[in-house]
Amino acid sequence: MTYKKWTGGERYPEWEKKKGETLEGVFIEARQNIGPNNSNLYVVEQAGGEKINVWGDSILDNFFQHIAKGSMVKVKYLGKEKSEKRKGAEYHNYELEYDESTAPVDELAKEVFK
Repeated sequence: MTYKKWTGGERYPEWEKKKGETLEGVFIEARQNIGPNNSNLYVVEQAGGEKINVWGDSILDNFFQHIAKGSMVKVKYLGKEKSEKRKGAEYHNYELEYDESTAPVDELAKEVFK
């Protein structure tokens, strides 16, 4: 018998945000309270089957919490921008798109009734 250490889930390459870069694929998983900052982590499966981890921030957390698993997503990184609400603060901004028609019906129902 051979034991393997369980680390809390599969580790995939992380999405390295570069201004103008777009990540496109199927949203397949969300994990909460990951790492030393208890961050959210989202898994997107690209065409060809490669899975990518996307670390959450306030904008991405808000986006993914409203999207059913199985939905096609497009996340374009627009870069850092200065906050109009908090002087001197910057945030990561994105152009976000999704298509829920690809999500299984039961996942859509979970989102509606949560």
